[in-house]
Amino acid sequence: SSLDMGFTKFLVKCLEAYYPEVLGQALFVDAPWVFWGFWKLLTTLMDPVVAAKIKFIKRDELKMFIDEDQ
Repeated sequence: SSLDMGFTKFLVKCLEAYYPEVLGQALFVDAPWVFWGFWKLLTTLMDPVVAAKIKFIKRDELKMFIDEDQ
């Protein structure tokens, strides 16, 4: 109920318009379950290419994306 949809849409559009290739990949590790509802809503506003760069993973999957020595 405290989500400002107008601002959220504005932010997504700005990021897509001004920084389309800056994001290589974003990883959300052990995101809380409440975030999934927000994510489903947000992906409807996003470019599919940008949305595909965002991954939700469990902690034990982190080594698939980042070397263990890092």
